Amino acid sequence: MRPDDTEKMRPTTQEERRDLKATVGRLLRQVGASNVAKESRVGEAHLSRYVSPREKDFMPLDVLADVERIAGYPLVTEFMAELNGYRLVASEAEVDAPDMEDVSRLADTKGKLLSALITSFLDGKIDAHERRALLPLLDDAIAQMQELRSGLIGGAV
Repeated sequence: MRPDDTEKMRPTTQEERRDLKATVGRLLRQVGASNVAKESRVGEAHLSRYVSPREKDFMPLDVLADVERIAGYPLVTEFMAELNGYRLVASEAEVDAPDMEDVSRLADTKGKLLSALITSFLDGKIDAHERRALLPLLDDAIAQMQELRSGLIGGAV
């Protein structure tokens, strides 16, 4: 995205907008763009524009609400809150305290991620195919850790 005069005058920086697109990309990888296209008003082509740093388009709020609902976690909303100096905290009514099932699921996901990382590093580099396999595992682990964190902050133990 090349900045023009209006881009220079915006209150958000180009880096912040790039990070916003990257966060949207993480969210879409978690849920799968094809799944979002089936349950939202936009198709996969538009979704790819929302994550491309070369495109000026950003995901509309109603589509973001759909995607975060599908994901079960407000990843982009949390990023935007932090961008503005706030911390997003789930209401107590919606937060479940973590239990052994959550810990077991996280351990399983992290085990798969570590195994895939080790396998990928055997040849000394991570290629595009390995990256496509690793990113969803990493995104799953991050989402599970975020859920665990929310439960620890707001859930009753």
